[in-house]
Amino acid sequence: LATPDAVMRLSLNSRVLWMEYNERMQYFMDRSLETINATRTWDAKVIEEGGTEYPGIDGTGVTAVVLDSGIDAGHPDLDYGTKTIMNLKSDSDLVWVEMENTDTSSGHGTHCAGTVGGLGSASGGARAGVARGANLIGLSTGEAVAILNALGALEWVYQHSRPGANPYNIRVVSN
Repeated sequence: LATPDAVMRLSLNSRVLWMEYNERMQYFMDRSLETINATRTWDAKVIEEGGTEYPGIDGTGVTAVVLDSGIDAGHPDLDYGTKTIMNLKSDSDLVWVEMENTDTSSGHGTHCAGTVGGLGSASGGARAGVARGANLIGLSTGEAVAILNALGALEWVYQHSRPGANPYNIRVVSN
């Protein structure tokens, strides 16, 4: 923090290469659903030619695979067994192991899973995922420079979402 005069003097110093205000980050996840019209999509009816009506689209009946650092399906928005219907981790041995919490390093995959299909339970619905009705499958392959089996994960998605061989109705993969 500095006065305007102090900022001006610092900016004129030849040893100063870069200056910026470091404001505390504000999160707007509770507003993002309205911003992208997700809530309108949930509530709008879909009417086919001929008049057949369907409820709005919220992901119900669809499964999204989150291929990332994993999912902590112990989180109330990502409930293991009901919301997160499968949660697999593959490390250096390239073998898939089922477990409730596969996001054992950073939480990035859990955040992504919440954005995709979280229930919003922990926030009274304010921070639900875009496709809150969708099921989730987590594929944890590590993160950053330690992503060890991304190709294997994409192969897993292909093997479980091919026409005629898609028992989970996988329609989306977030990588």
